[in-house]
Amino acid sequence: MKTFLTLLILILFCALPTVLETKSQTGPDGILSTGTIAYSITPINGDNEIYIINADGGGRLPLTDHEGRDAGPAWSPDGSRIAFYVHAVDELSWSIFVMASNGDSIQQLTDMERVWDNSPTWSPDGTRIAFAREYPDQQYRSEIWVMDHEGGNQHQIDSIIGGGPEWSPDGSRFVFHSDRDGNYEIYTMDVDGDNIQRLTNTSADEFWPDWSPDGSRIAFVSKRDGNAEIYTMNADSTYQERLTINGSEDWRPDWSPEGTEIAFVSMRDGNYEIYIMDSEGENQRRLTYTSVHAIQPDWHPVIGVGVDEEVVTGTVPKKVELFTNYPNPFNPSTTIRYILPEETEVVLKIYGVRGQEVRTLVNQIQSSGTKTIIWNGRDNFGRQVGSGFYFYRIQTGNSAKSVSKKMLLLK
Repeated sequence: MKTFLTLLILILFCALPTVLETKSQTGPDGILSTGTIAYSITPINGDNEIYIINADGGGRLPLTDHEGRDAGPAWSPDGSRIAFYVHAVDELSWSIFVMASNGDSIQQLTDMERVWDNSPTWSPDGTRIAFAREYPDQQYRSEIWVMDHEGGNQHQIDSIIGGGPEWSPDGSRFVFHSDRDGNYEIYTMDVDGDNIQRLTNTSADEFWPDWSPDGSRIAFVSKRDGNAEIYTMNADSTYQERLTINGSEDWRPDWSPEGTEIAFVSMRDGNYEIYIMDSEGENQRRLTYTSVHAIQPDWHPVIGVGVDEEVVTGTVPKKVELFTNYPNPFNPSTTIRYILPEETEVVLKIYGVRGQEVRTLVNQIQSSGTKTIIWNGRDNFGRQVGSGFYFYRIQTGNSAKSVSKKMLLLK
C-alpha cells in the first residue's frame, strides 16, 4: 500500500503545473471571498503571462504561454472571454487581443505599428471594448479609443487625451485619468466624449480609476500623501478617503463583483503582489505568493474558468456530459469540465465517501456550452479538506437524474 501511495504521489507531482503558495481569503464578516481574478505576472525575462486565481486563494492557473508580453487582462461581462494587450518583442508596438477564458481561441483586434494599445475594458453589454492608445514617438500622448468586440469600427472618442478608461455600470459614461490640465487627475465623461467632469484636483498625480458595481463610488490611486496609495470617493467626487496607509506603493484597485471588497497591487512585501481588502480599507490580506511580480487584477464573479462553446466554436453540445477532472489525483486544486445542451439550472456539488455534502461549486442558471470550474480542495466554510476519495455530481433542470464521478485528493 505504501509503495502504491508513493507512486501516486510521484505521478501527481509530475502532472501538476508549478503552483505557488496560496492561502484562504476571507472577506467581510469572515465570509470566503468568491469569484476569479485574472492578472499578469512579470518574470525576470520580462515575458509577461496571464494567470487566474480564485479569490479565496486557490485554483491558480496560467492562461498564456508564448513569446511576447501578455498583460492587462479584462473579463467580458459573461466571463466567456478575456481581453488583454501584448507587447511586441521589439516593444515598438502593443496590440489588443481577446481569448476564451481558458486561454484558447486567441484573436488579435488591433494592429497599428509604433503605438501602444493597452488597458482594454468591456462595455457592460459585452458588445464593445474601450482601450488607451499611446504614442511613444509623441512623448507618450494617450488617447481613448473604442471598437466593436470583434475589432471593427475602431475610432477615437473625440479628441480626448487620457488613459485607463473604465465604463460606468450603466454603460453611459467613462471614468479615466488624464494630464489634460497639467498633472494626472481623475475625470468622467459621456461615452461620446461630451460632458467632461473633473473629480480630483490636487498637485499630485492620480490615476487608474475603477467604478464600483453599483456606480456609487470610484476607487483610484493617488500620490497626494507622498507615495501611491488606494483611495475611494463618491461618483460625484465627494468624500475622498484613503484606504491604504504604508510606505510602499499600492496600485491598480479593482472592485469585487459584489462591491464589498477591492483587489489591488502592493509592494509592501518586497515585490508586487495582489492583495484584497474590504471596501472601507479593513482586513487587508495578500492573495498571490510569487517570486516575481503579480499585477493588474480584474475580478469576475464566476469561480474558475467558464467557456461558452457556442461562442468559441459555433457548435451546440448534444447532451449533458460530465468529464473526468484533471489532474486526478490532485493537490491542491483540480478542474472539472461539463457540457450543457441548453440553458438550464445547474447544481454541481462535491460529496465525501459517506455521502455528506462538502462544497457547492455551482447553483445557478447557465447558458449552453462547455463549462469548466476549479475546486481548490476546500469546503463550504473555506476549510481545507483531508486526503481521500471524493465524488462530484451534476444535476440540471428539474430532472431527478444526476451524473457523478470520483476523484482522489492526495497530500
